Amino acid sequence: MGCGSIKLPMETSQPIQMKQKRLKLKTSSTLPDDIKKKVFRNKDGKLFYIVEEDNKYIQVPMLNSAEQNSLLNRRRQMRTQSDQLF
Repeated sequence: MGCGSIKLPMETSQPIQMKQKRLKLKTSSTLPDDIKKKVFRNKDGKLFYIVEEDNKYIQVPMLNSAEQNSLLNRRRQMRTQSDQLF
């Protein structure tokens, strides 16, 4: 039991560190862990990543950090407005 509790923080800290390095590329902390595919840029400079599904490769677009921040800010504003209404 004691050994398990010591191992667990070490196991969880490593993926978190790896994720933080990857965040600079992906700019999204909401990506599931099973998506560990390479990130690419298309002609317009927009980021996307490849997911393999049923032997087909699917391009999944990603928001850049500016777009994502504006979306998050909009959601925050909507939350605070709805809080003020009640």
